[in-house]
Amino acid sequence: MDSSGMLKSYIEKKGLKKTAERSVVLDVIKKIQGHFDAEGLLSQANKRNSKISRASAYRTINLFVEAGIIKESLLRGGRKVYEYGPEKTHHDHMICEKCGRLIEFSDTMIEKHQRSICKRHKFQMTGHKLEIKGICSSCR
Repeated sequence: MDSSGMLKSYIEKKGLKKTAERSVVLDVIKKIQGHFDAEGLLSQANKRNSKISRASAYRTINLFVEAGIIKESLLRGGRKVYEYGPEKTHHDHMICEKCGRLIEFSDTMIEKHQRSICKRHKFQMTGHKLEIKGICSSCR
């Protein structure tokens, strides 16, 4: 299911309304390459629709995280960044605690090990998020 279908399904399930603001925010998110923060998203969305308030943008971001349309990562100082999720292949993150650099990586051995742990504990995994925090080579 694409992100528009995911949003429609989630909104119906929660008894919410499909608003023009949510559609604009979704369109903007789809066009952003890489990670973004709430303020950057709000700035981009307001270039297309000046009616979107800061509070509405933050509520929409939270709604999209809950619906699985975007994924959230926590950077240094508690700052949140997001990335568009549905069509992106799975990956994990390394986050530098000094400069905030975010490095994406994939590792089949980590994925295999997680599945093995779940099997051993008779646990059905529905997803995961791995964030390794440390100091990048540039900051060391």
